[in-house]
Amino acid sequence: MLVSHYQTPLVIASILVAIFASYFAISLAGTITKSDAKAARWWIAGGALAIGIGIWAMHFIGMLAFRLPIPLGYDFSITVLSLALPIGVSALALWQASRPELSVKSLVVSALLMGAGITAMHYTGMAAMRMQPGIVYDPLLFVTSAFIAVSASGAAMWIAFRLRQGTKNIMLTRFCAAVVMGSAIVGMHYTGMAAAEFPLGSICMAATDGVSQDSLALIVIIATFGIFTIAMTASLFNARLESRSQILALVQSTSDERQDLLQREQTARHLADNLGLQNEQLLKSSEERKRLYETILNTIPDFVYIFEFGEVHHHFAYANEELLKLFGRTYEETVGKTFLELGYEPWHAEMHDKEIDTVRTTKKPLRGEVFFDGAFGRRMYDYIFVPVFDEQGEVKCVAGTTRDVTDRYNVREALKENEIVLRQSEKALREADMRKDDFLAMLAHELRNPLAPISAAAHIMSLSNFDEARVRNSTEIIQRQVKHMVGLVDDLLDVSRVNRGLVIIENSPQDMLAVISDSVEQVKPLIDSKQQTLSLQIESRPVSVLGDFKRLVQVVSNLLNNAAKYTPAQGNISLSLETADDQVTITITDDGIGIIPEDQKLIFDLFAQAKRSSDRSQGGLGLGLALVKTLVQLHDGTVSCHSEGLGSGSQFTIRLPLHAKESAAA
Repeated sequence: MLVSHYQTPLVIASILVAIFASYFAISLAGTITKSDAKAARWWIAGGALAIGIGIWAMHFIGMLAFRLPIPLGYDFSITVLSLALPIGVSALALWQASRPELSVKSLVVSALLMGAGITAMHYTGMAAMRMQPGIVYDPLLFVTSAFIAVSASGAAMWIAFRLRQGTKNIMLTRFCAAVVMGSAIVGMHYTGMAAAEFPLGSICMAATDGVSQDSLALIVIIATFGIFTIAMTASLFNARLESRSQILALVQSTSDERQDLLQREQTARHLADNLGLQNEQLLKSSEERKRLYETILNTIPDFVYIFEFGEVHHHFAYANEELLKLFGRTYEETVGKTFLELGYEPWHAEMHDKEIDTVRTTKKPLRGEVFFDGAFGRRMYDYIFVPVFDEQGEVKCVAGTTRDVTDRYNVREALKENEIVLRQSEKALREADMRKDDFLAMLAHELRNPLAPISAAAHIMSLSNFDEARVRNSTEIIQRQVKHMVGLVDDLLDVSRVNRGLVIIENSPQDMLAVISDSVEQVKPLIDSKQQTLSLQIESRPVSVLGDFKRLVQVVSNLLNNAAKYTPAQGNISLSLETADDQVTITITDDGIGIIPEDQKLIFDLFAQAKRSSDRSQGGLGLGLALVKTLVQLHDGTVSCHSEGLGSGSQFTIRLPLHAKESAAA
């Protein structure tokens, strides 16, 4: 291969031409943007010519700097063709830079076209030497030169588009950008030159009939700087004209603004006079409204207040008279204070601080109820916190009102309690109704049972032809059943008298030993018939209570009768009498079938009868224990029941006040 070298002065000249062309292109982009459509077209045409010649000149100056050990020349027609290519791509670049927007797609497409044009210009210029044999190109360096051309084109358009928007130190910025662009253009050129290799024995066919290197160099340099000088002069002249036009426009604008200011000043004076009067009226009206609002807020019974935000604890910014009375403080002693400083409990203060934070964050009202101990005592208060917004829609403070709802709260709680009582009463009524129905069924059964033997006995008497034995037996049956029915009716009458308050207790000192003796005597036939054992544990000394002998016997005999009825044959019954603490205690215990816990709670209720057996063999209306309880209470005593459950027997305990004389004797 032929050995080549470069002449340094021409290399430097090519670099300066590239930088100068880049600077001119960047400056011209701003000029085109500021011009109208017609002027912009002329600037694009002239600028493309100047910049294209500049790029072409840089290329051929670089070519002239290139030296081979053989004579070199350039074909004139091919050289002119290589000039047309940069002029066209320069026009494309200036047109893109003058557009309002530069999209990524437009930038990429334009960079590819411009890069292809510059690359084509370079290698067309190389072809102008008409080398024989032809020039050999290194593929990698060839591709690299084309890539540099495309990258330099894209960078040039992007820089020109950005710099037209204006920036500080525009001259320095443009110069730096021109250095970058010029260096890229030069880099592309010399990379392309490095890609070229000339075989030994190569001959430049254009050296004999083409333009010589020295002549072409002189022409290129003179033409380049001449065109650049004319272009820059035109650009500067246009910039001066634009500057002068801008100054004139600024002067005109300033004059118009001054005239406008004078008119506004006159108008402002008139407005000021009117506003002075209006402001005075508005101030007076505002003061009147303030007094009106203060009067309203200070006369309503509710508490009205405003909170301002603190970092941790919020404080009062306003409080009406009613709230000041609650605190027992003056306005000055309240405003600016936190909840804790005004005597709120820590939990109460923390709760309100959190609620105010919630209103501030959510921008929504919040409502609640709370007790508070103040000058009016412990009262229930209903309160609501609402956000107050500024012009930007942010919460600047929180306002609130509080109302004393203690009476309403008490009524509400009373209603709740009454509702509970009503529910309990309703339940009790339902249960009583059920017991009534059960009682009516038992009554019908108990009254019907004696009628069957009475009817049978009467029928036998009608058929006996006055057989004395049969008549006597039938008479005994009738008497026994009638006695049973009379007992049932007596129980009903007693209950009726007790419920209507017609039972009169004839209070007088009664010997409890005599009461127990009569009671045992009444129940003894039933106990003996079932072969049961009755044991008595009674104090030997006399024990008396104040009461009605007949009713006391009725109470004890009723309990003994129940024990005998619900204790199986050969069972055990015990009765004990004790005195202690001015009280007589009578306890009747059996080992009968017992009572389930659920029935023990209702055993003394009217119409109640313990579920001691699955049939009605024991009879009864369930009135006896209710009557016992009522009669004991009429004697200022109590009666209770206890059982461990079915099969565990039962225990009934009567407690009566000991008679005063007996108490004193004890």
